[in-house]
Amino acid sequence: MPLDSRFFRETAFKQQLNVAVTVGVIFFAIASSLLTSWQGSRQVRHTLLEQGERIAENLASQSALALLYASAENANQAVKTALSFPDVMRVEIRHADGQPLLVTGNAIAETGDAPRMDGRVRQAYLETETSEAWRSVAPVLSKGDDSPFDVVERKDEVLGFVRVVQSKATLSRMLAQIFIVNLAISLVFAAAFLFVLRQLASRLTRPITELSEAMARAEKGESNVRAGVSGPTDIRDMAKAFNSMIAALQEREQALRESQASYRQVVDSVKEVIFQTDTEGAWVLLNPAWQGITGVPVAQALGRAMAEFVCEEDRPLVAEWQAQLRFGAVPDCGFEVRFPRVDGSIGWLEVTQHVNYDENGQFIGTSGSLGDITDRKLAAEKLANLNVELENRVRVRTAQLEASNRELEAFSYSVSHDLRAPLRAIDGFSRIIAEDYAGQLDETGRSYFARVGAATQRMSQLIDNLLDLARISRATINRERVDLGAMARETVRELTAAEPERQAEIEIAANLVVRADPVLLRVVVDNLMRNAWKYAGRRVTTRIAFGKETRSGADGVEVVYYVRDNGAGFDMSYVDKLFRPFSRLHSGSDFAGSGIGLATVQRIIHRHGGRIWGEGKVDGGATFYFTLPAELSH
Repeated sequence: MPLDSRFFRETAFKQQLNVAVTVGVIFFAIASSLLTSWQGSRQVRHTLLEQGERIAENLASQSALALLYASAENANQAVKTALSFPDVMRVEIRHADGQPLLVTGNAIAETGDAPRMDGRVRQAYLETETSEAWRSVAPVLSKGDDSPFDVVERKDEVLGFVRVVQSKATLSRMLAQIFIVNLAISLVFAAAFLFVLRQLASRLTRPITELSEAMARAEKGESNVRAGVSGPTDIRDMAKAFNSMIAALQEREQALRESQASYRQVVDSVKEVIFQTDTEGAWVLLNPAWQGITGVPVAQALGRAMAEFVCEEDRPLVAEWQAQLRFGAVPDCGFEVRFPRVDGSIGWLEVTQHVNYDENGQFIGTSGSLGDITDRKLAAEKLANLNVELENRVRVRTAQLEASNRELEAFSYSVSHDLRAPLRAIDGFSRIIAEDYAGQLDETGRSYFARVGAATQRMSQLIDNLLDLARISRATINRERVDLGAMARETVRELTAAEPERQAEIEIAANLVVRADPVLLRVVVDNLMRNAWKYAGRRVTTRIAFGKETRSGADGVEVVYYVRDNGAGFDMSYVDKLFRPFSRLHSGSDFAGSGIGLATVQRIIHRHGGRIWGEGKVDGGATFYFTLPAELSH
């Protein structure tokens, strides 16, 4: 890494600012010193050059007589005066042809070259300049006296020239002094300026420094860190933003800690094992339910694979699922394995597992749960055994039922043949006696024989009803489309034909169509309609209604069929006796009947999977309701 880059990255802003200001001020001081010295040197040089030229001109003006008379003594005083100047190193007085008249001073500056004079030059000028000296030359002119009689104006005659060699030592010394003085002054002002700037920089950077220190403390994990709000507006805004950010982070950290604590409580409290694995399939997280189910401490299980804790027979299954998850064949899986408990017993685990990926889509392990299904497995095994036992019992009971049915058929045959024969004999002989010996019988005797005949008829009807009830219990149900309304209308036609003088209002709803056994449902409709007709016989106008309605119950919506009349009704306290065989709520003298009809109706409805019940009120009529399963309703 470059030095400057490392400096800017590893030093504080205040230090960088101090270094930058210091370097800038020092550079400015040196530059201003150099510039001031350069300007001073130009002025000194110009002054010294003017001084040399004036010395040369003065010497030239005083050397005319010496050159005119070729007498060096005439110029000695002028030469001494010129050499008295500190920087004058050498003085030469030469004739116009370059021959020296007088040469005195430093020998190293001696030169025999005569200056090439321009006849038009009438003043001193700089001839040459070396690193050590300047050579100024001035012409020596003879001024003739003008006569008023001269027609042509006389010109000055060049008698020769003087050369003054002037040293640069004074210039160098003065330049050094000027530079040192300027530099010293600049450094003094720079130091004062730096002091002021450092104070200002310290005051300006103090809020930034405090903010940086607060950030450093926050980075180290110190809690409740706040930056001081001071300094310029932008720094105050930064401090406020930092404080707001720290407050928001602390709130989020607190929420995160609470969430993690809550999550840990939930994970620790569930009865199922919650786990996570790394990329190699080793457990990195297990909740306490693990030890409760397996008996193995969590610390001993962490870092080990699931296959180490299942029965050996199920390890290939575990390895296969782990490989499919690791290589992305499936995103999740579920399977059941057996595991040995610490006490030596064998339990069952239901494993639910899914794949985990990082934000780059790289596989980082799996997560899942383990449920103890040992009780469920034992219950299922017990249920299977019970099912086997139940099937055996069903076969035995079926055989017993078939035997009972055969016995019932034999009994029915016996009743049908063996009991009817004596009844027929009683009925036949009573008729013969009543007919052949009618003249010998009084009214009481004939009444007795009539009662015997009626009793035998009722006994025969009772036998028929018992046989019908037995047949219904054994009959096979053949379901087909049945119109209950048509059956009811046919029964009504028979009833009104038998009693044409009776006033009746019969209401039969439309669309009373079901899928059921037509023979058995005819028995139901016939019994219910004839019962309604019978028990409403004492009303001036018989009213019977056959319809259906929809009701909502615990099992949903169902269709309920009903037969309602305005007859004698019944006491609801005896409603449980309605459907018992031979159980009647009215005397035979009031309403004829055997007490088998409603029992037969109930048997038929139950065999179809429906329900039947009655509601009534003494002298307020009765209503009988029945239902059929939904698949039987059309």
